[in-house]
Amino acid sequence: MWGETGIVEDPKVQARLLADARTGKLHPSVLTVLMTYAYGRPNPRDVPEPETPITIDLNIPKPPGMMRADSTG
Repeated sequence: MWGETGIVEDPKVQARLLADARTGKLHPSVLTVLMTYAYGRPNPRDVPEPETPITIDLNIPKPPGMMRADSTG
């Protein structure tokens, strides 16, 4: 039916992929492959750092007998 690259050159397949992408029905892995094919892999140095630093507060209890660092004890 299709040659080596025929499936990606088929206008019906292209139209369906475009329609699915526009409606959010295209599987993320397919969209990722298409974007990588079209634009290449992103350079990690070109990806901006978040403007707001992400902090995570862990509330882990100390084992019995351990003093807290901020304790005036």
